Amino acid sequence: MLLVQIARAESPGDAPFLWRNSGPVATLFGLPRARTAVLPAAGEVHADLLVELASHFTASASRGESVFIDGETTTVVARFERGFADAWAGSIELVGMRHAGGVLDGLIDQWHDWFGFPDGGRDAAPRDRLRMVWDVDGQRRLLLEDSHVGPGDLRVGVARSLHRSPARDLAMRLDAELPTGRSGRLTGSDGVDVALGLSLTERSAFAALGLQSHMTLGVLRPAGDDLVGHRLRKFAGYGHWTLVWPVTARLTLKAQLDGHTDLVDTDLKQIGGWSVQGGLGGAWHVGPGLALEFAVYEDLRPGSAPDVSFQFALRGRY
Repeated sequence: MLLVQIARAESPGDAPFLWRNSGPVATLFGLPRARTAVLPAAGEVHADLLVELASHFTASASRGESVFIDGETTTVVARFERGFADAWAGSIELVGMRHAGGVLDGLIDQWHDWFGFPDGGRDAAPRDRLRMVWDVDGQRRLLLEDSHVGPGDLRVGVARSLHRSPARDLAMRLDAELPTGRSGRLTGSDGVDVALGLSLTERSAFAALGLQSHMTLGVLRPAGDDLVGHRLRKFAGYGHWTLVWPVTARLTLKAQLDGHTDLVDTDLKQIGGWSVQGGLGGAWHVGPGLALEFAVYEDLRPGSAPDVSFQFALRGRY
């Protein structure tokens, strides 16, 4: 598809939340974070610094398998994307991760009480504990009880703009996640995960409501078998949908749905099962090319993603 017209510049706070399922197993296998279809112009840089706090508490058993996950994961992401040529961009994503007992249990108990969400027995469990265990046919596949800090998998990508106009942008993205983390410490897959997706930024369809939207659909080829073995699926689908409401020149509110199909062949949804998550939040536009962002995420299929996740981001365009 030919480029027909250059769209207006997008404020960093109007982009989707930089979310992907940060469940302890699902996060290992290269699911891309939600991104806009508006690529940086040649020589322009999009830079994002993200801090995410995710709280886990879930347990299940089925046909010789059992899983128990209790703890918190802190993820720090520095992402850079630079435009080059007429319609191309390259990106790199640096990740640091920490699994620990954390400090959020009391706050999340209150959160569930306020909104009437089920807590799955969280309020009766010891607070701020780290214990992540997966047993298969009497063999222990995963045990994590000591706090761990380390690098996650490094992601590199290339994107091609397929269409630009005042009404919408369409882009294709190819990403590879490289094994710089460790599967035994739940910071990486020990394989090269590859994802290919189409992203659409739509400014016309919801214009009468004062909204714009972002949508992504893609296919992931996960890799690495040290943790899940032959159960790893050859392919998985993923998607994101965001509604963006610019309330004022400074404030933007956003709602987002994210999901993926099964990553692992197992009856335990905690071990890479299909998932849908929902997020609410917004961005405060500090200046023309800088925004502060906050989001809260809930698992809409309980157990398949963190109970609650909090995201804080500083997003810039240079």
